[in-house]
Amino acid sequence: MRLKGEKGRKEAGEFLRPLLDYMSGPGSGMIPEIFDGDPPHHPRGCIAQAWSTAEVLRAYYEDVLGMGPEHG
Repeated sequence: MRLKGEKGRKEAGEFLRPLLDYMSGPGSGMIPEIFDGDPPHHPRGCIAQAWSTAEVLRAYYEDVLGMGPEHG
């Protein structure tokens, strides 16, 4: 979003979609510390990382939905 502005909103949503899907499925509301970089992107590290989960939710809420403190 910071690089592409409003044109990047859809791209940001597409980038975050797999993480949001993981959270609503096998992640039970959380995402792990890390994922493998290559497909099929297996989760690794601790199974529930608070700051990883929080940043995905912050990015979705503020950057994709356009809500939050910067948006009034």
